[in-house]
Amino acid sequence: MSKKCFLLISFSIYSFAGLISSNSFSQGMINNGATITITTGAVVYIDGDALGRYTNQTNAGSDGKIDLNGSMYVEGNWINNATGNNVFINNTAAPWGTVYLNGAIASDITGSRLTEFENLYVQNANRTLQITNCEVNNNLTVNNAALILNQKKFIIDNNAATGIAAIGTGNVRSENTASPFGEIQWNIGSATGSSYVVPFGTVASALIPFTFAPTSGTTGNLVVATYPTNPANFPYPPGVTHVNNLYTGLDNSAMTVDRFWEVIVPGGLTTANVYYRCTPAEATGIPNPRAQRWILPFLSWEFPLQGAQTTQVTGTNVNGMVAINTWWTLADITSPLPVELLYFKAECESKEVSLQWSTASEKDCKSFTVEKSSDGNNFEMLTEIAGSGNSTSDLVYSFTDRKAFSGISYYRLKQTDYNGVISIISDVIPFKNCSEQSGFSAELTGNPTMPALLISEPYEDNLRITIFDLAGKVVNSESIFLNKGLNIVKINTDLLSSSVYLVRIENKNQVLHKKIQVSK
Repeated sequence: MSKKCFLLISFSIYSFAGLISSNSFSQGMINNGATITITTGAVVYIDGDALGRYTNQTNAGSDGKIDLNGSMYVEGNWINNATGNNVFINNTAAPWGTVYLNGAIASDITGSRLTEFENLYVQNANRTLQITNCEVNNNLTVNNAALILNQKKFIIDNNAATGIAAIGTGNVRSENTASPFGEIQWNIGSATGSSYVVPFGTVASALIPFTFAPTSGTTGNLVVATYPTNPANFPYPPGVTHVNNLYTGLDNSAMTVDRFWEVIVPGGLTTANVYYRCTPAEATGIPNPRAQRWILPFLSWEFPLQGAQTTQVTGTNVNGMVAINTWWTLADITSPLPVELLYFKAECESKEVSLQWSTASEKDCKSFTVEKSSDGNNFEMLTEIAGSGNSTSDLVYSFTDRKAFSGISYYRLKQTDYNGVISIISDVIPFKNCSEQSGFSAELTGNPTMPALLISEPYEDNLRITIFDLAGKVVNSESIFLNKGLNIVKINTDLLSSSVYLVRIENKNQVLHKKIQVSK
């Protein structure tokens, strides 16, 4: 027969080493700087609903600590106010102890310091994080209750796919519509071949699990969050500015699910299978949702779509995803979000303006139109260049403006598709007439064994010098500071072999190109 200890009010332990090897009961427990060992098979019950709190404190410089190999059942709040960052010791390897937050009323994981649990088991009622970066070193289980992230991060420091388990309607609730978002960080590392399921749930406990299955490369510490929007897809995530239609440029919220996902993969991941889920109401009228990624530098949604995508009743499965970091949403396959333009820029080539742009992909692209303006408001067509129809490769286009306006010319880029729909796809870029950008020049000097550049710079400035081989590959690039006037810049040939190279010299206003011969 097990030995039982009953306390009706509170159980306060002061600075000493205590051993609990049999079942014990209390109504509230305060660990005021003691070290408690709960052996394998022993169970501590802290009952009393809201009064059934565990409080960890520091006394006379000694933090409350628990060496947990058995189990603790806590009905009230879990509170860590000790000076140190953790409650549990010897908590990084088996035997694993388990904390059950099992009260019938909702409670919090809180305090002035985070807690690193071994196993955490949430059941009977929801538990809310009030402090960020708490973690489990083995398993988190949510049993017909929610762990509410509450704009905090919770860490799973276990690279096994068993790190989170959901039973019944058990879920992890992200759902915060403003930064900081409620995030799960799963320390997957280099593990591959398993499906890591984050059992996200809505406020109504509808299950919308997110699945991440790395197939090659290194994931590192996966971070994911999700939240619902209104039918207009507001509020947008940080950096997202629209959900416009690829073909028309008009608002596409009616064909975009009412939810966004944050997915961050810091490792050198090669490929992964990723499965997104939403509620039926969030996907109303969207029969074939497809996942699209927001490309922040270009303020556009990625197209064509990544991987092999298949429609689910409420979501999308994406197999073979290769680029992941950023925000995601799901849009109907017949109404995708806008194409990605890699860049649109102007440079001086001698005294003429060289306009260049690149696309990562094209969908039904008939042509590009370059327009020019003297005031940035009233534009006229400069040229029209045929597009590539449909493409999934990076493509580069260029045109030379030999009659730039005096002073500043303004340029922008339009795209016309096969249906005749015209869209402005670039920002307006101002560019000063090359003939008026006086004083910046570069000439070759030295010899093939010790090549150098004689650079005339009208101002003190930082320049970037980039060396390309004849295949266009960058073999060296460095930033240097130049004084006003003539400067001799020696070419670093340590990484070069005997060959011909192209040199790009770039300041904040101009770009010059030279060809050099290197002999060793």
